[in-house]
Amino acid sequence: MSMMKFDMGGAAAVVGAIHAISESHMPVRVIGLCGLVENMPSGDALRPGDVVTMLSGKSVEIISTDAEGRMVLADVLHYAQQTYQPGYLIDIATLTGGAGIALGKGYSALMGTDNGFNKLARKAGLNCGEPVWPMPIGGWFENALESDYADLQHGSEDPHGSPCVAATFLNHFVQDDQKWIHIDTAAMSHNMPHRRIYSKGATGYGALLLTEICQSIIDSQEEGLL
Repeated sequence: MSMMKFDMGGAAAVVGAIHAISESHMPVRVIGLCGLVENMPSGDALRPGDVVTMLSGKSVEIISTDAEGRMVLADVLHYAQQTYQPGYLIDIATLTGGAGIALGKGYSALMGTDNGFNKLARKAGLNCGEPVWPMPIGGWFENALESDYADLQHGSEDPHGSPCVAATFLNHFVQDDQKWIHIDTAAMSHNMPHRRIYSKGATGYGALLLTEICQSIIDSQEEGLL
């Protein structure tokens, strides 16, 4: 738990990317949203088995109180779509330890609903030295979200495929026609001594990646590829 100081790596990447995009004067409208919350116990804290109603109106059964990030992200995703109607929707978060177990510190996990957007993000990651690797959502992973007491539960007691289960949960809050990608960076947020620009501590991973993805969107639109 002492490493949770790095669990805000996704929000930090968003802030860093917004700064970089602004400084480079990219001809694109980018809106950055950060779901900033504190997960601390209190008399009002949620418990496993509780059911909450999300911003979208869907009811969700809480399985693990350590999986609070996806609950916040789900509301942020819904808010972003309802408020701004984005052409492209990206979320980035230190969401699951399972992503690091699967991919180590070589790649972040990439999931999404649009093959073209996925390919663009993969290429952008290679270009900036912050690579991502595609993983599946939906299908079998929907089984983990079935609830007897709510529209869905936010995870499972079964640890198998946890990054894909988390992304599948988030997908329930993304509109069918929305181009969306989810980037799980949990293992990349700290201690990457094999990368010369990073030492012990926070890495800043994701700021370059988000900036490069935005630049790639601009380039692809100018070339008529998107």
